[in-house]
Amino acid sequence: MTLDESSPADWTDNQIDESLNYSYHEMVTLITEVYEDYYIKTDTLDTIASQQEYDTDEGVPTDMFKLARVEINYDVDGDATPSRAKASEIEAVLGELANTNLGVTTNSRPIYYLFGRADNLKLGFIPVPDKAGTDAIKLWYTYTVSDMSDDDDRPDIPYEDRYARLICYGALADLLDKGQQESAAADNYLERFEVGMERMKQQLKERLADGPRGVTNTSGENPDFTEGGL
Repeated sequence: MTLDESSPADWTDNQIDESLNYSYHEMVTLITEVYEDYYIKTDTLDTIASQQEYDTDEGVPTDMFKLARVEINYDVDGDATPSRAKASEIEAVLGELANTNLGVTTNSRPIYYLFGRADNLKLGFIPVPDKAGTDAIKLWYTYTVSDMSDDDDRPDIPYEDRYARLICYGALADLLDKGQQESAAADNYLERFEVGMERMKQQLKERLADGPRGVTNTSGENPDFTEGGL
């Protein structure tokens, strides 16, 4: 409605979607700076006897951005208690990586290490699991937020009904500035975007200042991406 194009002329649908997603990910970055745990979720993996490293074929999430916590149970069938694994860089591990003799006791915390990215991401453990166990590994991780592309996609942000419009303001600032078509209007929308983002940041800080951390996500507007409906 704001761009006033019933059919693409100055901006294609792809350009609009691209600008919306740039704006969207700027907002996601801000939210992560204030409350990283908003984008945390969990997943489980099975251990395989005598297998130290696990990749996406074994269930390591492909949308992992940052690993926050890892627990491993070396004897699921024996009703053992899961242990929190301590993060370590490969170079910081003393001795052999494939060390099966460290043992898992109350005084010996298991170690995990992570390397690679995307489909080449690998998660390794010391000691090496000596038994197969269903859901023996539990991960807490910050996930990568995907682009919006369909008209039924919703922005993955807190207080969606209040702040989803800011995504449009940021996109408008970018689109109207292309070719200096409407520089004054672009500056206006950029200011709205930046002021709104600062208000959002402040509200999240205040909301998370006291008590248990948590943000209730509410329903909001539904941007129509299929027809470039900005």
